[in-house]
This record gives sequence, structure tokens and C-alpha cells, in this order.
Amino acid sequence: MSVFGIRRAALRLAKEAGFTRARNDARRYGARRWTPPSDGVWRRASPLAPYWWVRCGETALDSHEITDDEHDAFNVQYLFVHFERDSRTFHYTNDAVESEECAVCSTRTPIAGLTQVYRRTARRELISAPWCEACRDDGAFYCGEVAEYVHNDWAVIIQDTDDVVAAWWAEDNAYHHSDGYWYSEPEDDESDDESDDDESDDGAGLFAYGTNVLSKHPWPDNAPKDALLFGVELEVEGNENRRSEQRSIAEALGGSTGSGLQDGAYILAHDGSLNNGVEIITVPQTFEHHKAETVVPWKKISAAIRGIAKSGNTKTCGMHVHINRAALTPLQVGKMLVFLNSNATTRLVEQVAQRSGEQWAKRAPKSFADGLPARVREFGHYDALGYSSKGTMELRIFRGNTRHDRIMKNIEFTHAMCEFARLESMRDMEQPAKFLAFIGRRERTYPNLCKFLDAHVQDNATVATEE
Repeated sequence: MSVFGIRRAALRLAKEAGFTRARNDARRYGARRWTPPSDGVWRRASPLAPYWWVRCGETALDSHEITDDEHDAFNVQYLFVHFERDSRTFHYTNDAVESEECAVCSTRTPIAGLTQVYRRTARRELISAPWCEACRDDGAFYCGEVAEYVHNDWAVIIQDTDDVVAAWWAEDNAYHHSDGYWYSEPEDDESDDESDDDESDDGAGLFAYGTNVLSKHPWPDNAPKDALLFGVELEVEGNENRRSEQRSIAEALGGSTGSGLQDGAYILAHDGSLNNGVEIITVPQTFEHHKAETVVPWKKISAAIRGIAKSGNTKTCGMHVHINRAALTPLQVGKMLVFLNSNATTRLVEQVAQRSGEQWAKRAPKSFADGLPARVREFGHYDALGYSSKGTMELRIFRGNTRHDRIMKNIEFTHAMCEFARLESMRDMEQPAKFLAFIGRRERTYPNLCKFLDAHVQDNATVATEE
């Protein structure tokens, strides 16, 4: 339906619902206002009230997603419309009010009042179910290490720190002593070689795939846990794809914890998708600290691997950026999903990412409502922007790179996308020109991204080919 068609439908439905125009009010206020029907009071004097009432039908008391045409027609910058249960008051909202049964007590509860509680099955698979607040407080706990609520049956106490954590986190990051309890440190009689369960014995000195960087480095003092933080995973391979090159790369980068290179706050790990490669995993940092290289020395990292490793000129290496989910609203996540997955922005995204293949970063059209917690969990490990159990959203679009300016370009794009989604309207998310203008006004903030876009955004090639 066209914009004018929707407007005419609103007026027609208003009349059919028994509304009449209050001409005195129209003269007084200079706008059309409508008197309420006899069986209820519209607290918002608006010709849209009867439109929404009829449009939502028998389920008007629950949320209904606002269509793109309705966004344009009514200039509404929200995801849903719903009516209150105590009156015929309609509200716009970004949070759905559909209800669902609590998995424990079966009480129907608004989705916003439910919490996903995790547990592990007999097959060691992580699953979750919605719990109401009362059941959650009685039978689950919040584990900060995995950033999720966990069933009490899967609680483990770390004896020397008194921390209560998920059992699966303890298995990967703590030590099960001979007394049957868990500790943060190995037993005294274990040798250094035996104490690090994550470390490989192949001579390369790399941690096992999946090792949490925060189990080897403390949480950075300069990174508030609710701030917009970015953790980077950069994959590289030796120039000859030889296993012996892993040790050379590790030595050049200061060892498995980066301690030999400006005491870098990162770890080096195996990754089965690489050909004898190394994955560099950083601690979370704010955008400003990544630029200042406060604890992650990007220039030194780039210089150390430029001559002995490759990343862009491979079919396997990528660069992933984890974004702290605690700093993002559901609407902001929804906007980011629409922006990254829209057909209108495909060319721009692929140019910035420097690759177009979807093997490692799948793209498919998304809606703004997909940013809601219940929906965003459906986007997994290989989506362009996916949900991660580490408490982050993982951006996987970038081709790997060893050039310092390209690494910083990718971090700048990630921050710019978050800010663009936070500050600009929903309709701007599918207009690449709006994003380019947004970046252009902030050239000092995003110098590497602006320089790259100036050189490549007009190219005929969809994807840049150089490292």
C-alpha cells in the first residue's frame, strides 16, 4: 500500500469506528483531532488510533510489527505498536510484548520478563529455555564469565576465589584438583608443562583452539564491562604453510601470551580452519585504546609478521571483531543487522571487507526486530554478524590482513557501524550514501577507513585484491 493509501485507510477506518472530527478543536489547535467512541477513551487524540485498532484486529493487545510502508507513512521510528490492556491507549515500542510460557512454572509471561537459562545436556550440548523472574532467582545464577544465566545444577565453585561459575567454563579455564574441588591454579606438584591444559605439545607453543583470552590475561583495567568494547581475532599463516612456521610466528609475536612484544595483551592459538596457521586473539578494548595501542601494540604486531606470514592472500584467513553486547540495545543490533545484510549495502560492505565469499560470513536480509534477544540468538557462528556465547556480537566479514592500516580500517568500520546504528534513523540503514556521509563527517575519527573508501569505493571491482 502506498503512503497516501495508508493515510486514507486511517481516515476511513476512523469514520467507520464512529469517530467524528472535533471541528472546534481543529480550529483551536490547527490540526485534525477526533472525539472518542462511547465505549472507550483514546488517550492519544489521533486519527491513527482506529487504524491501528482495526489493523491489529483481535490480537490488538499484543505487539504488531510496523511495516516499512507504515514507517514511511506515519514517520514512526519504532519497531512495534500495541494497545494497553486497561484502555484503548496505543503505544509505540521497540520491545515486543508477546508472551511465552516459563519453562519451569508454565506461567505466561511477557517475553521482556523472561530470561534464557542455560544448561548442558548428556551429549554436552548447551541448550537454553525461558524462565520467569521468580523461577530464575530461585533456580539459576548469573555467570559473568559466560555472560549468561546458568541452571543451578551446573554451578561450580572455584575454591580459592569463591567465584561461582558454569561447569563448562571451569572445565576450560580452571583446575580440578585431586581433592575433588575446582581451583584457579594448578596443584603444587604439577610441573609447568603439565599445568597448562590449553597449551599444545607440538612444539609451536600455541594454545588450543577455543581458549578464552581472559583465562590467560586479566580483564583490562581500562575497559569498563558495560562500555563499547572490541576484541579482535586475526588469523595468519606462514608463507609456505609449513608447520614449523607456527613457532617462528609465535616467537616473532612474543610467545603464546604476547609477553615478549611490549607485554601485548593477546594470546596465540591454533585454529583448525587454517593451514598450519596462528590465531591472534586480543583482550577487549575500547575503540580509543585500540587506536592508541595502549595494550595491544598493533604496529608492532604488523611489523613482526609482515615478512614471515600472510593473511589476505589466502583462502582461509579472516579477521573477526567481537563487540561487547552489554553496550548495545536491541534496536541498535537490529539496525546493524539490517545495514550489513541489505542488498542495497552489499557492494559497500564487500568493498570494506575486501572479500565477497559467504563461506565464513553468510549474509541474508534481516529485519529490525531481529535484534531482539529472543531472535538474535538464532544467528550463529558463520553469519556476517552473529551471536556469540562470549557475551558479544561477532562481526566476521573481513578478509585477513597483515597491514597495520588495514587492521585499523576494519576496527574503525566496526565502531562506525555501531555509532551509525545508534545515532541515525532506521530508514538510513539501507542507504549506503548516508553511511558514507556519516563517515565523511568524522574523518579524524576514522582516518584509515576514509582513506580506504576514497581509494576504493568508486572502483569497478567489487572486492579489492591487494593485501
